[in-house]
Amino acid sequence: MVRRPRATAPVEETSEEIETLIEGHENLTRRLYLELRQERARHDALRQRYMDLGNYCHATEGYLQNERAERQEIEMQMRDLEKITEAGRKFVVVLIDADGYKFHEHYLLKADEGGGAAADELLAQVRGYMSTFLPDPEDIDVVVRAYANLGNLGRACWREMRTSTDDLRKFACDFNAQQPLFDFIDGGRGKERADRKIQELVTFYMHNQQCLHIVLAVCHDGGYVPLLKPFAADKKSRDRITLVFGAKIAQSFQILDWPWTAEFPSVFSSIVGDLQFTMSNLPSEMTSEVKELTKDTKREQE
Repeated sequence: MVRRPRATAPVEETSEEIETLIEGHENLTRRLYLELRQERARHDALRQRYMDLGNYCHATEGYLQNERAERQEIEMQMRDLEKITEAGRKFVVVLIDADGYKFHEHYLLKADEGGGAAADELLAQVRGYMSTFLPDPEDIDVVVRAYANLGNLGRACWREMRTSTDDLRKFACDFNAQQPLFDFIDGGRGKERADRKIQELVTFYMHNQQCLHIVLAVCHDGGYVPLLKPFAADKKSRDRITLVFGAKIAQSFQILDWPWTAEFPSVFSSIVGDLQFTMSNLPSEMTSEVKELTKDTKREQE
């Protein structure tokens, strides 16, 4: 038996096969790498969606808690008003958008005690004003509802006076405790919350025969003007509302030419540097007073 040598492939063909295999492995590696990146991107996107849903659920829970607390507060207020109405007691209501009407610094800086002092002074000022057109004001109840975003207001007070939001909450608690019919309420986030509450309450009190008069501290915000326009056309309704002028008066309020106005300078801050209107926007009887305040401020700065 004669043995023949085994045929062997040329070296060139073997090298090409190896290169083909290497190229195939490289392509497979690149494809797997891209698929891995895509899978990781999908995983990251799903994780972000999960986190977003968690944040949304947390925010929704907080919103619902605020709504429940707000509803309970309104129900409590309505029960108080029902007691007054059932007893046949006449009252005057003061509605304050406290985001635009800041209490004097010496009240806010005292925190625990300042709220009570501010409540007493506000009561005295309102009764003094009532005495100009109502008989026996001491026998008439005064109901106060002040609404503010305590978070935003607290930050503003911190910038101006270095008082914290906690101090502002203490002020509000002391304000509420001092007078049984006074409430300083945290309206929560959003400008519309305070606006909506005050607008609804104005309508409610206008239809309440026990309510003799409504005192509105909202003149900083022209958004309240549409609420008052229907009442401006009716003398009986118009005479039941007094507008309180504060540090800022929106220009749109000038078109109303409201006959009943008041100022409580011992309660609300009226720093000239914070005023955001021109002399031409002011009623004539206020112009001279503002000019004098401006001169005094300039002298102090010099």
